[in-house]
Amino acid sequence: MTFPTSIHDLLDPLSGQRVSLRIERGALVERAASLPSGTGRAIDGSNFWILPALYDADAHMPLVDIGLRASDAGVALHGGVARVNVALQWQDIVGFDLEALVADLTRWALPAVTPILSVHSDRDSAGFSAWLHEHADAVRALLPPVCKLYSYGDGFWANLDTVFEHGLLPIIYCKELADVEAVVAKAPGPVHFRHAMTTELVHTMRQLPGATLQTSPHFLLPITDAVRAQLHVLPPVPGDDVRRPFSELFLDEIDLLVTDHNAPPLGAQPGPGLQVQQWFLSAVLSICDLYGWPLEQVWRKATAAPAAHFGVSLGESFVIVDPTFEQAVGLWPTRQTPERAPYLGMTLRGRVLGVGNEQAVELL
Repeated sequence: MTFPTSIHDLLDPLSGQRVSLRIERGALVERAASLPSGTGRAIDGSNFWILPALYDADAHMPLVDIGLRASDAGVALHGGVARVNVALQWQDIVGFDLEALVADLTRWALPAVTPILSVHSDRDSAGFSAWLHEHADAVRALLPPVCKLYSYGDGFWANLDTVFEHGLLPIIYCKELADVEAVVAKAPGPVHFRHAMTTELVHTMRQLPGATLQTSPHFLLPITDAVRAQLHVLPPVPGDDVRRPFSELFLDEIDLLVTDHNAPPLGAQPGPGLQVQQWFLSAVLSICDLYGWPLEQVWRKATAAPAAHFGVSLGESFVIVDPTFEQAVGLWPTRQTPERAPYLGMTLRGRVLGVGNEQAVELL
């Protein structure tokens, strides 16, 4: 015998339709326009929304070291994230059986993890070309056909050539504008640029035919100068004089909206990076409020667009939201420090009540 939970009359703000869910044993068993009350719990969802769950296509976690920690899974779910891309640095996985490693890292239901290959140019990558030549077929079979690269360091251009040679899409963080200009001038094909955050960067990146661009909410929300001054992150977050004109290009020129979340490593002092995935949904709703942007257009940049870009199916994933809830952001979760908290003190809208897909449902 099971004890079901039914959530009735949720509003899909993208379609204007109402939907009800029945959950049993942590799984979705029925989704319909309406459901009979039946037995078990019955929750009035008429004041709540149901939306496609977010796909965070750029995050960093110590998966190779420890796997998916409960704390990191909780952060994703509180941000409305049902699937997340996590970079696997080549320097850390070169000694592993790739098939076994990927099988281990993709066994979670919520959030589902999509590992992607990454090479750090500030660490020795002298053997990368030979390794990829040997493992290119396995990489394409097991991972999205992409590779993250960093423009700083001696190995960047050789690694970029290797990635193109094996038919992978380069995903590049260019530390300086001059690096973007060099990639635009030299790249033999399209690349995906990370950290588009100024009008100058956007216009330069768009000079490369077929290039795609991503940005993050912390480049769009009005972060105070005092908070910005204490952040420890690359690239640094610009001020309002840069944010405002950049925001005017967002709807037309930016392809993907991601967090660039950086979870702290196990038992070590974290380097540069922000812990922001837990606020992803609230940040997206707040951005739409701030600029008056259509929810559907912005939501697509964090759901269907990254899924298409990385060749991943989102299935029937969903997030249940209280859209009226507002909260002043504090330091959360444990171990977050001010230099990793760009939304500290900011009031954001929306609270995640549940996240689900075909395999599992978690009510928060």
